[in-house]
Amino acid sequence: MDTVMLSSPFDPENSNLYGSVFETNTSDFTYRLASLNALYNGNLLQPVSLLNASMDSWGNVKIPDYAIAATANGANSSGWINFQPTDDIPYSSLIGLPVILPSSAGAGNTTFALESSYFSLSCENLSVVADTNEFINCTAIESQNVFSNDTFYGLSNRSTWSLCLDGFYDPRIWDVRGHVSAFGNDSNFVYPARTLLFQSSQPSIDYAIGLCSVTTEYVESAVFCVGAPSNNCSVTAVRLSTQPHPAPNLTDLSFSQAFSEFILSITESHITSPSPPVNGVSLSELFITNPITVGLPGPAGAAWDGLTASLFGLRLQQLLNTYWIGSFGVEGIIDKLAFYPPANRLNTTATNVVWQDTYVVHWQWLTLLVIGSLLMFAAALISLYLSRETHAPEVLGYLSTLIINSPYVRDGREVGSTMSGEDRARKFAKLPLKICDVQPHADIGYIAIAQDDGSTERRGLDPDRVYR
Repeated sequence: MDTVMLSSPFDPENSNLYGSVFETNTSDFTYRLASLNALYNGNLLQPVSLLNASMDSWGNVKIPDYAIAATANGANSSGWINFQPTDDIPYSSLIGLPVILPSSAGAGNTTFALESSYFSLSCENLSVVADTNEFINCTAIESQNVFSNDTFYGLSNRSTWSLCLDGFYDPRIWDVRGHVSAFGNDSNFVYPARTLLFQSSQPSIDYAIGLCSVTTEYVESAVFCVGAPSNNCSVTAVRLSTQPHPAPNLTDLSFSQAFSEFILSITESHITSPSPPVNGVSLSELFITNPITVGLPGPAGAAWDGLTASLFGLRLQQLLNTYWIGSFGVEGIIDKLAFYPPANRLNTTATNVVWQDTYVVHWQWLTLLVIGSLLMFAAALISLYLSRETHAPEVLGYLSTLIINSPYVRDGREVGSTMSGEDRARKFAKLPLKICDVQPHADIGYIAIAQDDGSTERRGLDPDRVYR
């Protein structure tokens, strides 16, 4: 099966929007940025059912957040965190990774392992302040050639929220390697942890400051896909990747080239006009405070009170990963890799199980069934034979009720008509009766129930004689 090659140092076509490929191509950058902003804001407005679904709107597989899942569920001896269908799974992003299932996946179930990475935020502090005087100052990135640690750097923008980082790694590292994925299991450099600063300024509501450590989480996901007709995929288990990877503290945002363009783009993703926007709140801030009410009519602001630091971190992380994954190519997200040639994809081994109905024979029950069927068949044959050999009509009910008015039963007339059939049958249990021809000398016989008294006027039925 195929899955997208999101970042490869050997294939520049799979670089994201903030890689070196597009730095000098302004028209291409502008065109793709518009598509990316549409994809990003559309995901912020999607129904809650899709926010919590295992796949995004285009059928891409969403990756759970390992740290939160480990706290809630715990890992087994192999490091796997298993999920149940009823679990409320926290996902690392609002959009998933596109995959192409094998043609045989149309029937049965398909399972495979998926290696991926995402930005992971651990937020210890979220504060609501009175005004911007309490904000932390951020030094403009564009005015610096050398970056100092413990100094927050950011960009001036036209949005109500901003992101800053407390230092960057030596840009020469980025120039040599090109991508974080090219660092491999690097031990030649020390990468200190970086802290992301979030600040929201909404004069109509309140002001918020959030501090989060940012790392790269490398995970392996076990994916289970149900075939036709649903073709539904979900991650059933996740664990930390066992493959060689760069240090977790090394993130793509830790390089000033990638950070500056990415942060400016995501914070202004809701602005469609070159003129300064009207004072208001962005969809990103509304999503962080309450994903359920994004886009609903109401006050132009987001209430930060009551929002925990951990929940704030998860939602901000989802926004960053959504925008970052989308920047690799909106086309690959919405058409599940059809835009990319096979050479730009990564292959992985999948197991496809096609279910077929299998019938098991229990010989004991089968023997009883055959015997019972033979007995019923024999009974039917006997009944058919007897019905053909019986020439008299069938009489239903108590025979004793037929002898009251019969002129051919002498003793029966001695009993009153109020006696029940059961009592009469008991009283005349030994009275001999027979169905016979009571007019044997006539041209047409007459069938009746008569007392068997040995009279010659009582003859048996002849199949060659006509009766009435």
